[in-house]
Amino acid sequence: MSQADNAKKEVRKQVKEINMQMTPEYKKAASDIIAEKCIKHPAFIGADSIFIFVSMPTEPDTAKIIDKAFELGKKVYVPRCLGGGIMEAIRLTSMDDLVPGYYDILEPKAEIGPTAVSEFDSESAVAFVPCVAAARDGQRLGHGAGYYDRFLEGRKMKKLMLVYGRQLLDDVPCDEHDIVMDEVVFEG
Repeated sequence: MSQADNAKKEVRKQVKEINMQMTPEYKKAASDIIAEKCIKHPAFIGADSIFIFVSMPTEPDTAKIIDKAFELGKKVYVPRCLGGGIMEAIRLTSMDDLVPGYYDILEPKAEIGPTAVSEFDSESAVAFVPCVAAARDGQRLGHGAGYYDRFLEGRKMKKLMLVYGRQLLDDVPCDEHDIVMDEVVFEG
């Protein structure tokens, strides 16, 4: 295991302790502020399509962002993990299209086919990306499987990382293959 891998493992352990201390009230209030910031963000306003994760309990809630995108007639794409660090984008037409999938994360039903990258990756699109921890300069620490780094490599869309302020660190260990986000959105 490399020095960077050891550092990442240690930060994930620290953030796990932070996550256990976050109350449901804090997460709800912070998620509401983060969602509002995203909905008012120029990248979201100008986007014809968004790529967004369906949140897990340790992540800011993305449901309001997804609902607003539907309300505004934007195309909404969410990830489906295929294993081996590979992820595909699926066009979502309703939250009813989601079922528990890989790692028990909500993702589109199996019968909904993948979307061609050209359909959603453009300079007028925005990706909302999760993390375990982040630094203000856009450094991102994920869960360690590399799904988002592989998926986002070479994409034109603006990349916004959503994170609770308590998961925001001064520095996050990164490797050369780790994709740095364009902006960090948190409740502060």
